[in-house]
Amino acid sequence: MNYNRSKYAGIEAAYTSERNDETMAISLNGNYKIKEIDSDLVVSISRTKNNSNLPIYEYKRQQVSVSVNHRF
Repeated sequence: MNYNRSKYAGIEAAYTSERNDETMAISLNGNYKIKEIDSDLVVSISRTKNNSNLPIYEYKRQQVSVSVNHRF
């Protein structure tokens, strides 16, 4: 889990205030060893939420990735 608070310098051109963001991210990773082919199956899931005092910078993001790592 990760939490970050950011304050940006200066006034945002389209607004009359400074930009202040709070970002929270959580991720889960898993590995499964495939002995027959000397490889690993890797699955990652993450979710990020960014809150901002300026609505244009607010977002939610979910990502899923699956990969196979093979050793030579």
